[in-house]
Amino acid sequence: MSGILNLDLDAASFDCTCQYINLFNTKKSSFKYINRLIVDVKLVSLISLSNIDDYFSGFDANERQESYDNMNVNCQKKFFLGSKFTNKTINLKKVVNDLIKMQFRTNSILIISIPDKIFDQCNNNDVTYFFRKTKIWAIDQKIAINFIINGATVTSVIKPQLALLNRYISGLATLQHVDETHSNYHVIFWGSHHGVISNVEFNLNTNDRNQYYVSSRENDSNYHSRLKFTDDERIYTPMTAIGDGIQIPGKVIISNTNTDLFNILETIHIQASTVILSCYDTHEVKQLALDSFHLRRKAGSAVKIIVREMAQCLRYSDEKFLMKAGINLITPYNMSYAKFLSLIEAIQGQIFTRQIPNSIESLLKFDREYGYKGYLSNKNFVSYCSKLIEVSEQTQLHFSLIKLNLLPGMSAEECLRLCHIRRDGDIATACNHAIYILFSAVRMNDAQVALNNIFDIPVSDLFHSHIIIEDNYDFELELKNIIKHAVDIPSDATTISTKQHISSIKKEHIRSESAITQFAINKPLKVRCK
Repeated sequence: MSGILNLDLDAASFDCTCQYINLFNTKKSSFKYINRLIVDVKLVSLISLSNIDDYFSGFDANERQESYDNMNVNCQKKFFLGSKFTNKTINLKKVVNDLIKMQFRTNSILIISIPDKIFDQCNNNDVTYFFRKTKIWAIDQKIAINFIINGATVTSVIKPQLALLNRYISGLATLQHVDETHSNYHVIFWGSHHGVISNVEFNLNTNDRNQYYVSSRENDSNYHSRLKFTDDERIYTPMTAIGDGIQIPGKVIISNTNTDLFNILETIHIQASTVILSCYDTHEVKQLALDSFHLRRKAGSAVKIIVREMAQCLRYSDEKFLMKAGINLITPYNMSYAKFLSLIEAIQGQIFTRQIPNSIESLLKFDREYGYKGYLSNKNFVSYCSKLIEVSEQTQLHFSLIKLNLLPGMSAEECLRLCHIRRDGDIATACNHAIYILFSAVRMNDAQVALNNIFDIPVSDLFHSHIIIEDNYDFELELKNIIKHAVDIPSDATTISTKQHISSIKKEHIRSESAITQFAINKPLKVRCK
């Protein structure tokens, strides 16, 4: 994938005395890229601006051992940040002063792995200084530098910042996962002896060797916007999405239910129409997602698909799942019909540009069923959290770990008796100095509200203080503290029950802590085949 024109892993994509930047929204994808680059490229060295434990955290023993063996065999040199710097703010100016003292073989490639957290601690002047100095260093050493930056903020924060530094960097590209085997690779600009390209997107798949290859290349993204479709003002909707007493315009084609509407759409060809769907209950979400995914694959990117929430039922995870299925817009239950019509007008002419999974099987992996709620022992809590980090990197669902520091004289047992967790995926554990709550799927702004809803007494009165932890690196560090300060809680004190459901997180990763079995009758889903 480092070879931009053909996305092969070879040194021809990099020119000596130049530096390039690849941005990855997940740690796992950057880890996989580095491993392949080390194996397939000659004369390569590695520098990681995280310590060796943090670099390999989140991966199983086999992955760690294979990667480390590859480094020992293929890397000319390898360096990791010292452990004593783990909890300290890393200054890029000091880092670059250390880097430029190092010597590397002429015409070799140097990989520098950087977590996005380091850039959060620096201002624009520090970042500019860093890449200006490394550019001079690359020229002096006659090496090519490939910066690998990973984290949740690389696309929204770091990419716009780095795009302005084209005087110092010769290439900037981002890779975002769509699903386990499908990714989107966006080249902002890239220059080598092959030439210069800019603003090009590639759809990538993964082969048996865990290598990326191009499945398709996106052409001019403005092409569709210049076309005038014959059905771009037509609206399809079921009566369940309209409500009583609403006058229906003549250009609207009506059916009775969502199912009836999809049956109609199966028999006709639509190009740019607007399709409105209703949702009254969370149990409708999976079928809505499957039908919408099929429609999006069949009709293309010009169709507008809207889900109107008719009763308060959609969770944050449901909305993310529906958007992954190809939905353009989800409107909340309390929105007036007049405002709803304004939103329909606002999205007319828009083209759906988000990537969707390649298959129904890949889509259903984004339908999160967490399987646990309530109290878990420290060991199982950490195991669950570690697995959640890996899953959330693919689903891009936000989660929050909250540390509630105990008041002097208060015990964890007493506080747990006042806690009542109701949502699947929300779990708790106790240490000798704090209680930890994990919300498996929650928006940043809703974490505080969710916390106040699970305790009988206001959190500010019950605890000395609390910290909301959302950054993956801080999250992993806190998991180590949970094991270090673990305590045993008597079963009669854990009044929060742990219920077990069918879970997308494999149960072998977590030992069951409850003998409770829940039986359910599943309504069959209809899968529409293309």
